[in-house]
Amino acid sequence: MDYFDIPIVYESSDEHIQSLIDQSLKRAWGNWTMANEDQRMLAHAAAVFSNNFTNHMQHIAHQLLHEANLPTRLLQPMVKAHMQLLDKHEPSEVQTGPAKRNDIETIHRHIALLQSHPDWKKVYEIISEDIINNYHKKY
Repeated sequence: MDYFDIPIVYESSDEHIQSLIDQSLKRAWGNWTMANEDQRMLAHAAAVFSNNFTNHMQHIAHQLLHEANLPTRLLQPMVKAHMQLLDKHEPSEVQTGPAKRNDIETIHRHIALLQSHPDWKKVYEIISEDIINNYHKKY
């Protein structure tokens, strides 16, 4: 992994220290942003959603494919293609799936299949509801 391209978000309450950090990062790192404490914590929460939770979703998907006696490589082309789309588009522009289509029948069929995994069923329901609310509910 090339850590040079991974962004850093840092905070500093002192201009002199901030200048020293900036000078150090110029030599050692390619991408950094100064932020206040709340911004830095929100960036960290965003990173958890973007990376840690995405990885856990892949774990769940792999487990479901194992249960179905299907190869996990089935997902790789789709995931790679989606990540490439995100290089040029906002996530809201490339959202797909039954919740985006408000396809309640398919959502209910998936939920029924997840009965033996109550935690995954909850995750599926919560995320599907959030997608539906984001794209179909008018506030």
